[in-house]
Amino acid sequence: MISKTRLGFIGAALTLMSVSVCADTLNDWVQEVALTRQDALAIINQQTIEFVFVGQHRGCEQVAALQRGGPQINFEICGQEVRDKHSVAPLWPADDGSRTMLTMVVNHALNQGQFQATDPNGYLIFARRQSAIGACVTLSVNISYAGDLVDRDTRRICH
Repeated sequence: MISKTRLGFIGAALTLMSVSVCADTLNDWVQEVALTRQDALAIINQQTIEFVFVGQHRGCEQVAALQRGGPQINFEICGQEVRDKHSVAPLWPADDGSRTMLTMVVNHALNQGQFQATDPNGYLIFARRQSAIGACVTLSVNISYAGDLVDRDTRRICH
């Protein structure tokens, strides 16, 4: 028997496979990730690039392209226009207020599936429950500032 959660992963895999046939350039991948709101992994010019959907900022979709050993590129997609923001997000100041907000966002996401909030310093913290197997849950957390990806992590939490 295949659970509803498992079907979601199969659908995401099929979406990724269909995208890989159509998307050839960096901008193509950025547009696809913005459209589907799902992270993706691609090989472009013999380089593996991870594309992360960051969210919306000022009405436009935000995507980060991460390349091992290379710089992070932050993109803004408004309509069909893809723009390299030429920006570097500031480090997340993990002070007490920010850590408290992170803990709250993670706890709400564990209970509700996903949750987001802005910490006292203006950083958006977004957490999403990816999967659950038995007593363990996989949770992804993105921290962004002004639409730029600052940090991300995926953890398996067992209780």
